[in-house]
Amino acid sequence: IVILPSVTRVDAYLFSNGTIDTCNPGATAGSSACATSQLQVNGFLMGTNLQFNRLGPVDSSGAQVSEKITLNPQIYLNPPKFFDAITNAVLQAQGEQPPLY
Repeated sequence: IVILPSVTRVDAYLFSNGTIDTCNPGATAGSSACATSQLQVNGFLMGTNLQFNRLGPVDSSGAQVSEKITLNPQIYLNPPKFFDAITNAVLQAQGEQPPLY
C-alpha cells in the first residue's frame, strides 16, 4: 500500500501482507518530495513492513512529526466482520507479537 505525498488524511483500517509506505513519490521525484505536511491516519496500520518516510517540515530544531496515527478503540471493542480472518492471514498465524523497538 502506497500513500502519495499529496495525501494528508486517511480514514481507514489498512492491512497488507507486504509494505505500507506513508510517502512514496515515485521513481522520478526526489527525496524532498516527502518533506510534506503531516499525514493524519484515523484508523489502523498493519503490515509485514511499515515505512514511515515523511520528513515533515524542517526548521531550526530539525524535522517535525510527520505521521500521526489515531487508533479508534472501537476496533477492539467491536471489531469489523472477518477481522480475525484478516489479521490471522497478515500475521501468518503467528498471533500477537511483542513490539519491535
